[in-house]
Amino acid sequence: MMAWQAPAAAGMRMARRAGWPAALGGGLFAFALAYGYFGNGGTREQIAQVTEQQRKLRELAARPASEMLPAREQLTRFYQRFPGGNVSQDVLPAVLLGLHQSAKKQGLSALRADYRDSAEADTPLRRVRVHIPVRGSYKAVRAWLNDVVATMPEVAIDGLEIRRAEIGVDEVEAQARFTVLLRAER
Repeated sequence: MMAWQAPAAAGMRMARRAGWPAALGGGLFAFALAYGYFGNGGTREQIAQVTEQQRKLRELAARPASEMLPAREQLTRFYQRFPGGNVSQDVLPAVLLGLHQSAKKQGLSALRADYRDSAEADTPLRRVRVHIPVRGSYKAVRAWLNDVVATMPEVAIDGLEIRRAEIGVDEVEAQARFTVLLRAER
């Protein structure tokens, strides 16, 4: 008899005596090992991303103050991130068209768009409040708002009001309110 055969035979006798509870426990143990190794890939990716962000922030914090931009230059660059031009003739129609096209892409019918334009005190920005009523499924309304937030950084969602005619009906009427910040020409 080989050296490994005696312990293997003893292990088989113990497994037969333990019965199905031991088999179930062994199976659960194997599943836990496999899940621990293969199932946590997403968590490992998140940990790697956070670690990379921490490294970048440490590098930024370690920079000498002389490498940082002056406050006025930082503010100028911040304002340049917003779409600019003649707000009423160039920029605003493009933003409104983008909102309507995004709604249409999600299968919503945007009935109209009402807006109010006002200047932001002591800044080169204009604040435009936009109100758009739409009709469609709740899922489409959520997809539309997610698309707007992802693709239009100058647009912020101010509010959303949703009404359904009856409980069994899939179609909803939504009133979406947005704030759009645009850089006006001086």
